[in-house]
Amino acid sequence: MNKNLELFFEEAKKNEELRSRLTPFFENDAATDEIVKIAKEYGFTLTTDDLNSSNKELSPDELENVVGGGRGTSMYICPYCGARMSQNTFLDRWRIMTHNMSHFHEAD
Repeated sequence: MNKNLELFFEEAKKNEELRSRLTPFFENDAATDEIVKIAKEYGFTLTTDDLNSSNKELSPDELENVVGGGRGTSMYICPYCGARMSQNTFLDRWRIMTHNMSHFHEAD
């Protein structure tokens, strides 16, 4: 993942206003143009390709999947409910973050 995209992701985790503006668009993969516009308002230069691209660098475990004949897809397992989700793209990582945050809101 490029550095600017990583910084944008970190800002969205901290900034509730930004997160609330972005969340509706992450429900629809086709809305990446809107996400790029919002990112620009917050000083981040992103492209739709940035949002849809896979993480370029593989962790040792992911590399093992590729070399060892595994699926090669990076999966996330929610520690709260056991849901399994892909974590290959920025959009996937956003869904994971909002999914995990929903567990905290359920407790309120």
